[in-house]
Amino acid sequence: MKSREICPVSFNLKDEYERELFEFAKQPENGRFSLFIKRLIAEERSRREAPIIPQAPVQVMKVDHEDNKQAAKGFL
Repeated sequence: MKSREICPVSFNLKDEYERELFEFAKQPENGRFSLFIKRLIAEERSRREAPIIPQAPVQVMKVDHEDNKQAAKGFL
């Protein structure tokens, strides 16, 4: 069994979008290209494995402004 697998990534430098992705990935602050790609993969895996927390439905009620004034007087 091999100890390392190499998976090249190609970028079409004539395509503006792909060229911008390539230039971003090669910026020094991202570190070595292969480590940068591995971090992206790890983040995506974590995102996919994160539990989906259902949100409670939000109920919106229209309240008359005068009713708000009357209700607030009870607190003053």
